[in-house]
Amino acid sequence: MPVPFQTTISKDDMTTAWAKLVQENRKEILQRLNDAALSLFSDKAASPLIGEALSAGMSEILDGIDQNGEVIENGVNNVTRILAVQPFAPSGAMSVFFSLKHIILETARRAPAHSSLDDGEMIRFLTRIDEITLMAFDRYMMHREKLYQLKVEETRNRMYMALRRTGA
Repeated sequence: MPVPFQTTISKDDMTTAWAKLVQENRKEILQRLNDAALSLFSDKAASPLIGEALSAGMSEILDGIDQNGEVIENGVNNVTRILAVQPFAPSGAMSVFFSLKHIILETARRAPAHSSLDDGEMIRFLTRIDEITLMAFDRYMMHREKLYQLKVEETRNRMYMALRRTGA
């Protein structure tokens, strides 16, 4: 029989059975998540710097996966900032966050602690990953909007300078 959901909740720390599972299998989850993210890039675009930056952001996401706060927000922001400047469709960029759900579920199925994850715990886990994915989409679109805003300003400045040179 599954162990009932038990958590110790304070404002700064929330620990659940699935968050413990993530931390216990962190290295494998992070590696698989990095592989999923880097598979979006062409061989030419996947530089070591991009890989390191994505890994650092995803590491922050895993560190704060069960918390609302600066750590998770920084991680999501850093990952989406990288993805927003790439020529991916938004669905492709967000596939990294859907991969996170599948990677953790596969890890949970293989883990001995899986038996302690009851239905309520799994629903909380799925809800949390959906929240993170929605946060990521909002951040991704914010970065994309800023990128297009900068392009419009650059085009406007070029037009102004061209008109100024012609004396108009």
